Amino acid sequence: MNKQDYIKSKPVQSFVEWIAPMLDTPDSFNHKYFLKKQKRDWECDSIFCAYENYSWQFKYTDEFQKEIKGTSFCECEEVLHSLSVKLRNGVTQGNNNICKEVSRQILQWGGVTNRNIDKIENIENMGQEWFLYLLQTKEQFERNLDSNEYFRSEIIMNSGFTKIYSLLVDDFLIYDGRLGAALGLLARGYCEGKKLETIPEELHFCWGAGRESIINSKEKSRRNPSSDKYRFGSLYSPKVHLENNIRANWIVQEVLCNTKSKFNCLEESKKMRAFESALFMIGYHVKDHLFQ
Repeated sequence: MNKQDYIKSKPVQSFVEWIAPMLDTPDSFNHKYFLKKQKRDWECDSIFCAYENYSWQFKYTDEFQKEIKGTSFCECEEVLHSLSVKLRNGVTQGNNNICKEVSRQILQWGGVTNRNIDKIENIENMGQEWFLYLLQTKEQFERNLDSNEYFRSEIIMNSGFTKIYSLLVDDFLIYDGRLGAALGLLARGYCEGKKLETIPEELHFCWGAGRESIINSKEKSRRNPSSDKYRFGSLYSPKVHLENNIRANWIVQEVLCNTKSKFNCLEESKKMRAFESALFMIGYHVKDHLFQ
């Protein structure tokens, strides 16, 4: 499916209309849970409120071994913008060392260095410099950005690499397990509200379990947005992950372009990141959510 067919489909258009009042109307989307790492309650009463209450405790070391840390959306957005500029310049200049160092910083910011650094090294061990892999992947995304059927098998896709791609390619969301869980939750709410028999394929977003959920099987369903009637799949393969990422890019762009909310008051360059941040917070814990 290409972008135009996707966004013009009845399920997507109907979903955009359904979600519009929940963007910033008070008490339109009440969601709450307990943040274990920060040991505090978190809540929102709209999707925009979820963005306003964004919190991610990040820490990484830059190329000068200086520790960079923060928590707020503004702090995250500032460092991500800086990392994006460095990464893109490194790719343009063909500077492999810069690309590897910035990629390490991105993965460390996201808390997903485990195994992903090894994947970068594996690419180089197979004879391809990392900057060239990024350049070819970026060119392929940009050349075929309106389709989700063009992917070569060599593209690596997981919760770490989506962060790198998001800073390399315009309008590319960080599609991790939390974002997938949030989109699945909203899709489930839409299906319940419309009393649909099944989930439309266009709105079937896959989710991923968090690290602590994988370790502790009792926590495994924390990010599973499914109900007895509406069952959402998990991010079980790179191909599925990438296809979900592309469809998420499209539907979030469509929501932002065709609704009126406080998101429209943000700088153009920050709108998509702000919506992504709202979904990130919502997706931390979705299994107990009940729609009004």
